[in-house]
Amino acid sequence: MKQMTDGSTCRRSHPRVSAILILLVLLLCFLLTLFNSLSLAADEETPRPESPTSNYRSEAERLLTLLSTWSDPATREGLYRMYEDPEAVKWFRQAAEQGDAVSQLMLGRMFARGLEVPKDEREAVKWYEKAADQGNSIAQNNLGRMYEKGLGVVRDQEEAVKWYRKSADQGNAKAQNSLGRMYAHGSGVDKNYAEAVKWYTKAAEQGNVHAQSNLAHMYKNGYGVPKDYDEAAKWHKKAAELGSAYSQARLGWMYKNGYGVLKDYEESVKWLKKAVQQGNAFAQAKLGYMYKNGYGVPKNRTEAIMWYKMAADKGNEFARKELHKLGVADN
Repeated sequence: MKQMTDGSTCRRSHPRVSAILILLVLLLCFLLTLFNSLSLAADEETPRPESPTSNYRSEAERLLTLLSTWSDPATREGLYRMYEDPEAVKWFRQAAEQGDAVSQLMLGRMFARGLEVPKDEREAVKWYEKAADQGNSIAQNNLGRMYEKGLGVVRDQEEAVKWYRKSADQGNAKAQNSLGRMYAHGSGVDKNYAEAVKWYTKAAEQGNVHAQSNLAHMYKNGYGVPKDYDEAAKWHKKAAELGSAYSQARLGWMYKNGYGVLKDYEESVKWLKKAVQQGNAFAQAKLGYMYKNGYGVPKNRTEAIMWYKMAADKGNEFARKELHKLGVADN
């Protein structure tokens, strides 16, 4: 009886084991399917680990986007630190040869500046052209500069204008300022002050310090726009606050004369002193004038002569004339 009982028990247990095994198999299949679907979703949502090339490229894009609108020293320093990595040349070249425009641009800058590679302006032009042909606005601007200055290519002002315009049309503030300058000077295009003002304004409104100074100059002298000292003072102040020695000096002199601002000798001296700290000859000459006459500072002939001589040594005619009036040789 016991044997029959054991046998019958064994026979009854087989279907249960089979059922359990089937359930386990089905559960395993379900888990595998779920795992695969989650893996696919993760692949779609989570980027694969970036190669060194893509790391350099993304960092380059971030820094160069900032550099395209204004020259921030900290940003520039960060960019140069990245260039100093010996691996940068290897990865930029590899990506550039595969057609990556940003890497082509970066490689061009490395050759133009001699960063981790021998300086080679022709090689710089080669890589700038490749990036510029793909529509990279910074490369287009840099290529325009190479043609304007004759760096690595035969100097060609019309070709410079062509590339500046392509970049400027994409909103590159540096190129807009450069194109404005070409119109103001009649380089590569017919001189056209109104067109210069148009491009200076576009760049100035993006915070380009050079364009702000240039636009102030146009308003002060009535080039391409009605003469407007208020506008001139406004743009000089914006540029002066961003550190432009040119605008600091001109703004200081506008405060001395009350052009576009209330006459204020102390404010005049303040801005002139900021400019002389950067070695600006115009400011040195005018600060000498302030000391000579005691405007905003105690009258001091010795101090006046010192500033006049500094400016005269840089070829400033106003300073030379003032020294002559004081009976002092300018050498």
